[in-house]
Amino acid sequence: MGTYRGSIELHGEYPFLLAKFGMVVKYQEWVDPPESDPVTFKVFFPGDSDDAPTIEGAFPIKEAREYPQLDDVPIEDRIRSIEHHLLLSPALFTQDGRIRVRAYRGDEVIKLGSITVVSRPSPTNQPEEEKQGSSSGLLRGGNSTTPT
Repeated sequence: MGTYRGSIELHGEYPFLLAKFGMVVKYQEWVDPPESDPVTFKVFFPGDSDDAPTIEGAFPIKEAREYPQLDDVPIEDRIRSIEHHLLLSPALFTQDGRIRVRAYRGDEVIKLGSITVVSRPSPTNQPEEEKQGSSSGLLRGGNSTTPT
């Protein structure tokens, strides 16, 4: 288990299967001026084509836009935020690349974030001199995704 920042290093060869892979997809918009278009999202794994994402869904934006706003914040400073917590079980990685997350509002494509996925040789497959100082975990990373 872990969280990742910037990159996910898979210790093994492709195809690489993780029993569980979770992510949070977060969308934000200004309250003023008001928006009315629906907002959908797509998550592209390395190797996905633009018309075949690994995950796609919609934010419950209509309900969020109807939610009362606090009066103690000036309207020009108000931001609406929505998160989707996603869990893939299992998650299959087939090649190096980037997991890309995009939102779609009307004709607008909004880059929500991305993270690099790379395969590294398993420590058990490395020559003895390369094993010294290597991590024994399956994955290595930091905290959250890096926006692009």
